[in-house]
Amino acid sequence: MSLSRYTSPLAALSWSFLILLGFVVYYPGLYGSFIFDDYPNLKTLGLYGGVTDWETFHSFVFGGFSGPTGRPISLLTFLLDANNWPAEPYDFKYTNVMLHLLNGTLLFAVTLQILRLRESLAYQQCIWIAVMAAGLWLLHPYLISTTLYVVQRMAMLSATFCLVGICLYLYGRYRLTVSPIKGYAFMTIGVGLGTVLATFSKENGAALALLVLCLEVTVVSANSEISPLNRLWKWAVLIIPSIALGLLLLKGPVTGSWFQDYGTRDFSPYERVLTQFRVVLSYLHSWFAPSSSGGQIFYDDLVTSRGFFTPFTTIISVALVVGLISISIIKRRVWAVTSFAMLFYFASLVIESTTIGLEMKFDHRIYLGSSFLFLPIVLWVSQSLKPFLKTALGVAVISMMAGLTFSASMLWGDYQKLTMVWATQKPHSVRSQTEAAQMLFSRGQALESRGLLNQAAERIPDDFRLRLTQVLVQCMVGGAKPEDLMAVKSLSESGPYRHTDFNLLNSLLTNASKDSCQGITLQDALVITEKLLNSSSYTSPNALAYAHLHYYYGLALLQAGERKKGLVMLDKALESRSSLHMRMNIAAYKASAGLYEQALKDARFVAERLQSGEIIGRAAVESPPIDEVEHFIQVVEDDIAGNKLPPEDQSKPGLH
Repeated sequence: MSLSRYTSPLAALSWSFLILLGFVVYYPGLYGSFIFDDYPNLKTLGLYGGVTDWETFHSFVFGGFSGPTGRPISLLTFLLDANNWPAEPYDFKYTNVMLHLLNGTLLFAVTLQILRLRESLAYQQCIWIAVMAAGLWLLHPYLISTTLYVVQRMAMLSATFCLVGICLYLYGRYRLTVSPIKGYAFMTIGVGLGTVLATFSKENGAALALLVLCLEVTVVSANSEISPLNRLWKWAVLIIPSIALGLLLLKGPVTGSWFQDYGTRDFSPYERVLTQFRVVLSYLHSWFAPSSSGGQIFYDDLVTSRGFFTPFTTIISVALVVGLISISIIKRRVWAVTSFAMLFYFASLVIESTTIGLEMKFDHRIYLGSSFLFLPIVLWVSQSLKPFLKTALGVAVISMMAGLTFSASMLWGDYQKLTMVWATQKPHSVRSQTEAAQMLFSRGQALESRGLLNQAAERIPDDFRLRLTQVLVQCMVGGAKPEDLMAVKSLSESGPYRHTDFNLLNSLLTNASKDSCQGITLQDALVITEKLLNSSSYTSPNALAYAHLHYYYGLALLQAGERKKGLVMLDKALESRSSLHMRMNIAAYKASAGLYEQALKDARFVAERLQSGEIIGRAAVESPPIDEVEHFIQVVEDDIAGNKLPPEDQSKPGLH
């Protein structure tokens, strides 16, 4: 008797097993912590005492600041897990894992639809290829750093709507010959609504039309039985939106400059694009050579490509990427599935890996683009090996992936171990070293923190951020070494200052005034901030670094008793960036310097702005709580009236 009649039930059972296996391997990671961008994005849950009514609901869902759209759909899903802050990470991570399992199931459905376009494949064969290809994606350890990083639900949800859109498009495409109106309706809804929902989850969803176009010119066009698209519809729904996206990505560099650094980065659009040729290939390497620790977070040790030959791997990467894309286009009908997988991968990165001034590399950027990378390999194995070998190889590879992902999940469930592994894996990453040091220090392991930073400074002696972190920890544990402090002062002359150093300079000023910090004085803080300002290339008041450097130099001057000059610097900072957080800190420092009337004026301005209800999004997250501002105002008013001013730490609500 033929076994083909049992194919669908057996495949359904196999997929159910893979879903269960996916949950099991991800389960240890559910007990991990919130990290990095989770905090600013989720803190708004508790900004007004929790999301409890329409006003607070609207403020949270439509007050996002992670991208141009605000990503309201993604923010809406966070309310499934909590409506106040602080909250427990378990529920958020659980929802992320469920979404990942859903995406795996959607990928299985889309892959099956794509394979049915292959005229040479039997339906039963299509099912098993789809199970295997989607299963490998589902269980890949590289996706750990997306799935268990709560805020990356934005990338995952965008992928969800893209996959749903492609699924609807293919459903309509199959029915185009039989029922054109119904077919085009499903295709239009799939691409149009899918783009809107995906984009308002995360902006890279705007590439959906281009992704569908990649599918259309490869696998769909290679099928001789599929009728061609209406030219007008194709141009209106697929081609023109893709061209518009390309023009939008070129707008910044063309209207600005290809060779001028982004305002918050130390590289230009030209250098970023060159570097991305190496980055997109590095993603592929990590995908096809998976690690038991999963994806990474820190890539600040990535060398920027300053030209085609600096580093030399740039020109090689350019040739490889251009070659892969060119061959995929030329052979799009002969090697339809392989061409589709390659073009889909590169098209999915068109927003985050081209001209926009984002950081150079993050693993979550290939969450969607990696969807079909295993498909050509699984298809080839299915057509080339005997049944027993195919089954044995499939079980072995699935088992390996599950084992690697389980190992990575165990690691992500223990933040202390995770940060130490990152520090070991990335010895030349300043962020990985400082994150591990801060983790150790916060857990009472100050000596270990100091030792880690001292060792890191030997490997990376010329990084300002690392060396300043080193002396700040030293000053709390035995005293800062004079030679290390001198190195910080020397490095401050060459910079460059990065906006991510903002909190570090805050720590410098606050610690320099404490008796518990030995070896660093207020004069040292003044010298460092002055040198940073004088060496900065950010001379335009529009630059964020301009505001930051004038702000910290002004505060240092106030602490040193140079009021007149300090106030001039602080006025320049506020003219550049009228941040309530900065203004409240300035008020606190003015009060400490005896400038009570000015401090009171600044604090009242902050209170009025907070009470207006106009402060939302990032500005609201970064602003001081209204109760602390009101307490500060009362303290200063009492002092002006002749009452005794409370201890200094109570008069600086903006510094907490």
